[in-house]
Amino acid sequence: MPIQYERDDVRRRVVITFPGTYQASDGLAAIDRHHAEGAWAYGVLYDLRSLISQPSISDLKAYMERDVQVPEGEKRRRGPIAILAPNPIVYGIACTYAAMGRSKMSIEVFRDWKEADDWLTAQTSVVP
Repeated sequence: MPIQYERDDVRRRVVITFPGTYQASDGLAAIDRHHAEGAWAYGVLYDLRSLISQPSISDLKAYMERDVQVPEGEKRRRGPIAILAPNPIVYGIACTYAAMGRSKMSIEVFRDWKEADDWLTAQTSVVP
């Protein structure tokens, strides 16, 4: 099953839900679609609750390299990223990804949907 990509223009948010089985191409496709659709300044919630396998460190580096690239012509600030990962192993990997990007973007990792949703709502209300 491929990733699910849900864009909410009212809330200025994108929810990207990953299937259980990890595919490196899914992560890159999600980032590319997010950039191509002009949602750069939107908040993103990566929903990894179903993920049972995980990316490698080299995959994370490739994602971060792509994720921090400003789309051509974009002048707005990058929207915040919330990663929802209740699985302890996936949570640890998500924390590694967040640590890689904190100097370049607003990014946090959560185990609980409400906490992720509340944080993202607070962050997106201040993004121009």
